[in-house]
Amino acid sequence: MLDLEPIKARAARATPGPWRAQEDHVLYPLADGTYAALLWSDLDASKTWPQGDHDADFVAEAREDIPLLLVEVERLRAENAALRARSAKAPRRAAPGPG
Repeated sequence: MLDLEPIKARAARATPGPWRAQEDHVLYPLADGTYAALLWSDLDASKTWPQGDHDADFVAEAREDIPLLLVEVERLRAENAALRARSAKAPRRAAPGPG
């Protein structure tokens, strides 16, 4: 089973969002209300990295997507555990015999 704790720890240490993708960089907020940029390249990203815009969107959105996915995985794990516990307590019926 995937250990969620390291993922949760990385998400907790990361700069809070929302992050924004713009061309060849991702902007993330600083405590003073300004933004810092995470740059991909000093070159023309559209020529050197055709997927750059899509990758920047992915990185920017991951800041908020990952915590939401962690919550959903934990919810589903709890639901699965509850269903298994309920199933274990349910009376067993004999399988029907041959015809």
